[in-house]
Amino acid sequence: MKLYLSFNCNELRLPVYYHRDVQGLIYNMLSESLGEFFHNRGYVNGSRTYKLFSFSRLEGDATFHKKEKTLTFHNEISLIISSIVPEFINELANNIILSQNLTIRNQHIEVSNVKMVHEPINSSKILVKTRSPITVYTTYERRNGKSFTHYFQPQDEAFKHLIEDGIFRKYEAFTNQEVPQHERFHIQPINVSKRDKIITKYKSTIINAWNGTYEIEAKPTYLEFALSASLGSKTSQGFGLITLVP
Repeated sequence: MKLYLSFNCNELRLPVYYHRDVQGLIYNMLSESLGEFFHNRGYVNGSRTYKLFSFSRLEGDATFHKKEKTLTFHNEISLIISSIVPEFINELANNIILSQNLTIRNQHIEVSNVKMVHEPINSSKILVKTRSPITVYTTYERRNGKSFTHYFQPQDEAFKHLIEDGIFRKYEAFTNQEVPQHERFHIQPINVSKRDKIITKYKSTIINAWNGTYEIEAKPTYLEFALSASLGSKTSQGFGLITLVP
């Protein structure tokens, strides 16, 4: 399920790496109990915890200030929030509509449109595009004890394997149902170029991620789940949100 939001703003100035600001806006719109659950706990599968929500990049007419590494959005911005958890989307929608004091970095924004969209899937193959880039990685420990993170590209077999593994782990965490061993979730890059590589930052961590268009083949149940739960890692930090290509 997705929430499509539009906001009026007046010269909204944000850092280029604004993930935490949008994430903070989302958490502030949740009740204390639901916010605490998603922020501190989430859904568990073994040793891993999943928040099962994501959000898109901000879209709107903006000016980039290279020296200050900031963006100024001039009049209107749009945002997509996605989650497989109905309570999360419903509460966000209600609270955003009712709120009279929405702020990002102490700057006022005013909601102008709210649309909730459910995307039922009836086929075993879909074409999707990223609305926030997908990040997939593995962390290794070097001989000196320091960790090293390797980010995979969409053409890598490990990228495809980890996307599949991640979706099935998230599905099991949310449903408490084991995914049969024979099931597959196959993702194939269709239109991905070097220009789709995104290097960004969350807190002090540099993150490599990829935009683009992808074909995904799986059972409709898993495709529908992926459209809401998003793909890859760090989804609750604003990565991996996808939408259908008509």
